[in-house]
Amino acid sequence: MMALLMACPVCFGAADSEQVWAAKVGVLVLLGFIVPLLVAIAFIARSWSRRARALAEKESAASHQPQSAQSAQSFLGFTQKISVVSARSAVDLKT
Repeated sequence: MMALLMACPVCFGAADSEQVWAAKVGVLVLLGFIVPLLVAIAFIARSWSRRARALAEKESAASHQPQSAQSAQSFLGFTQKISVVSARSAVDLKT
């Protein structure tokens, strides 16, 4: 039964011929290019997934803060920036 399913030597070629060897090497070369490419795409997708998850957690944590805490943080950041700028300008005026 198996002999009926297999290609005859005329269609397939001799098992030891250079054409069969070249076809097998060609398949291996193509797999050598395709498999690392697919692995790289999978790692990039995994990286993007982790970044998206971290960003979603960060945004959800920020949205759970009370509004007054968010405004206080932004006000403190603004005042720190002003103090740095004023300190720099005071140093510039002294020189």
